[in-house]
Parts: sequence; C-alpha cells; structure tokens
Amino acid sequence: HTNLNPLHRMLLMLEEAHLLWDSAEEQRAISLSIKLVKNLRTASPQEFKGVDPRDVLQYQVDLHCLLGDWLAETLSEGADVISKVLESAKDSVMLPDHHAGK
Repeated sequence: HTNLNPLHRMLLMLEEAHLLWDSAEEQRAISLSIKLVKNLRTASPQEFKGVDPRDVLQYQVDLHCLLGDWLAETLSEGADVISKVLESAKDSVMLPDHHAGK
C-alpha cells in the first residue's frame, strides 16, 4: 500500500468495506466507511497532488452515498444523521475544487 497514492489507498479500503458488507459484517463495513469519510475530511490538498480532482470528487460522492445507503439499510442511525451524510455528498459536488491536486 505504501507506493499507492492516497486515493488508491482509500479505494482499496472502500473495497474492503464492500467485502465486509457482503460478508454480513455490516457494522464493521460502516465503521470503516466512517473512518474513510474522516480521513478524507482531514486530508490536505497536498496529499492529492497529481491526482485528478474529478477522481477525488467521484470517490467522495460514492463514499458518502454508499455510507448513507448502508446507514439507512441497517437503521443504525436516525434519519437526521443519514440526511447529513447524504448532504455531504451533495456538498462535495458543489465544491469540486476542495481537493484539487494540481
């Protein structure tokens, strides 16, 4: 994992979350997804230098939508929390230059 750019590492971790979900380990999948959201929020733009900003944006939207779906499906959070997660996905689209790496 050390030779991969931050986006590729996050994509691998998201794939791991999918595998956990498919293995009926929903809470672990949700926990990993929440960790990914936090990592993305705290990442500096320099971490994504050389990464196409559209790829980062797509990852961000996919991650938030997936997490929102999982939270809704498991009913592990209330509607207000799920709504905030999905709002974050919408906000990501509204702010495409947030993590511009170039």
